[in-house]
Amino acid sequence: MELSFNQNFPEKILNGTKIHTIREDKHNRWKAGRSIQMSILVRTSKQRKFADKECTGVQSIKISYIDDRGAVKVEVDGKQLGIWHRYLPAYSINPEAIELLARNDGFSSVEDFLKWFVRDFEGKIVHWTEWRY
Repeated sequence: MELSFNQNFPEKILNGTKIHTIREDKHNRWKAGRSIQMSILVRTSKQRKFADKECTGVQSIKISYIDDRGAVKVEVDGKQLGIWHRYLPAYSINPEAIELLARNDGFSSVEDFLKWFVRDFEGKIVHWTEWRY
């Protein structure tokens, strides 16, 4: 199955710093063993496939904005990974785990991760390594 990536991600995938992707999966298509054709600029004349991987597994993920003070709860496989308080960092719970999730997904910081996921989100972490949360 083809996955389209932002142009900032191919190098990070190829050098091993982006080890998964977070995607909606309303039709439950992602499963271990499924092939992944990684491309950029999909559906344009400049489309380019940069890697072939195999899905090694998936985990459910839920990102919830829980208050107006910048608190974001992240759950993986139905368990709380942590709570990130954007404006009250001392109230964060397990911020290191959320930082690791953001970096493993190719972002340089949780702030950049949350600029991408700007609202509540439910989907899957699609893995192509053995790493799990």
